[in-house]
Amino acid sequence: MRGSHTIFCLAGEGGEVEILGAEVFRELLGFSSLIRRTLNLNRFGVSELGPVNELQEATENYAVPITVAYASSLAWTLEQDVPKLKRIMLSANIFSSMDTGGRLCGVCTPGTG
Repeated sequence: MRGSHTIFCLAGEGGEVEILGAEVFRELLGFSSLIRRTLNLNRFGVSELGPVNELQEATENYAVPITVAYASSLAWTLEQDVPKLKRIMLSANIFSSMDTGGRLCGVCTPGTG
């Protein structure tokens, strides 16, 4: 499984968001091996630091996109939770109605009714 995510750094000034984006980019680069190990990924890296953009939704804010890419593999392991069943012992006592004095009895011994 491979993919990428884009992280947006936001600030009120263009120069401020440029500095923030550069800092986040450097931190992601520095911690990329730790992030990869912690999230059990095959690969994790910072792909791109994008340009400063003014947000269309809020024109008083600026954003810098940072794209990170990752790769992982999925594997299933089945483990035995309990011991395997070795045998099943079944027993049944079936008596005729004549053995129980004409009454039907599910659990009884012959002659006790």
